[in-house]
Amino acid sequence: MKNKTIRFKITLWFSVSLIIVVILSFVSFMTVSKRVVKHTTINVLQEAVEQNLDEVEYHDEMIDDELDFDADYYMKYKDGWLEIDDDYLTLVNGVTCAVYDFAGGTRDLIFGEDPIAAETKNTPFENRQIQNIKIDEINYYIYDRKVKNKGVEDIWIRGVISGEQSAGEITDISKLTVTILLLILLIAIIGGNIIAGRMLDPMKQITEAASQISRGNDLKKRIDIGDGKDEVHRLADSFNNMMTRLDEAFEREQQFTSDVSHELRTPISVIMAQSEFALENGETEEDYIDALGSINRQSRKMSRLVNDMLAFARLGKEKSVYTKESLNLSEICRSICDEMALIGDKNIRLESEICPNIHIEGNEELISRLLVNLIGNAYKYGKENGNIRVELTADRGQAMVSVTDDGIGISEEDLPKVFNRFYQADSSRTDKGSGLGLFMAKEIAQFHNGDIFVESRLGEGSRFFVKIKIL
Repeated sequence: MKNKTIRFKITLWFSVSLIIVVILSFVSFMTVSKRVVKHTTINVLQEAVEQNLDEVEYHDEMIDDELDFDADYYMKYKDGWLEIDDDYLTLVNGVTCAVYDFAGGTRDLIFGEDPIAAETKNTPFENRQIQNIKIDEINYYIYDRKVKNKGVEDIWIRGVISGEQSAGEITDISKLTVTILLLILLIAIIGGNIIAGRMLDPMKQITEAASQISRGNDLKKRIDIGDGKDEVHRLADSFNNMMTRLDEAFEREQQFTSDVSHELRTPISVIMAQSEFALENGETEEDYIDALGSINRQSRKMSRLVNDMLAFARLGKEKSVYTKESLNLSEICRSICDEMALIGDKNIRLESEICPNIHIEGNEELISRLLVNLIGNAYKYGKENGNIRVELTADRGQAMVSVTDDGIGISEEDLPKVFNRFYQADSSRTDKGSGLGLFMAKEIAQFHNGDIFVESRLGEGSRFFVKIKIL
């Protein structure tokens, strides 16, 4: 069974279940049919006897002229005449009706037919009762009625019907039922197999697409099975979404590798060139100091780049590690501002205006990193004796953090790119950062379902905004 196809398994289980349902339905139907047929047979028997009940009358005398023109049957009975109307039915719908006389103390069949008279000579007559007699493996139903018309108090009518008649009807019903159920079963199994095949066709496409991707590394491959909302369509959509994310992740990885290689190439080249120059051409102490100073600067840049890359990799790979909780953003901003105001780089003054008791849902480590990155950038690109202003406000259910500096600013053409990975606007920034700080700030803002944007003019300074939903 493990080696069978899903289509075969579905069809097999469907067929077995359907066969069980058909068998149970047939058994139930036949049970009900037997009861219905038996009930109908007894009703026919009773109706035939009851109909004949009023067709038996007694007359004290009879005129001969009436006998000549009357189609009824007359017989001498006691001191008068017994009339059996011509509407009396001796045989109707398989029911035989016989007239019995008990006047002489014996049971005498005086009119009609009784096919089991000999076998039932000792069977008592019971008024309005159904009796079931089995003779030679055949069931017979007997129904007796005592005639209550004047002068015929000793007359009984017995109706007899064979159970073979109902058995024949049941046999016909069973044959028809079996034929219909087998036909339905066959159609259902064939139809189920076809439907299962059509339902599983998209699975083949998914398998083929996965095989093609595995063989050719084509992450652009997608599954197109049309519109639909069933489980297979949702599986195909999930597969496509998964491939889209894998493709994006693969492209990001390639881009990241390319960017890292590009960023590391320059400092490594400078370090190698300076060390080779010092070893081959260095003659004075000043030559060695210049070479070591250049190597030191490039080493620091590489260190910052590696640290930022590690932080970025951890943020991108381990977002699930960063749990969210209720945070007092006001306290975090105030603490970060107090700490970074002590830097005093370039004699820059940091001021803050923090609205109290603003709470958000987030991760304190990431929020702190975001603020440090923005304020750190303001120090890096701020002017001598300049100012940095940090503000925290709340409006329309959102917290707004702004970091403003009066430094070198950003040109209009560079503004759309500042949040790109490894992007640096100009050569003046080359030794000041890795180009990952603002990119990580954007990732952190998006992790908190927030947004980050910037306003800036070249030579006038920049203002960065972060929006995060308030609890």
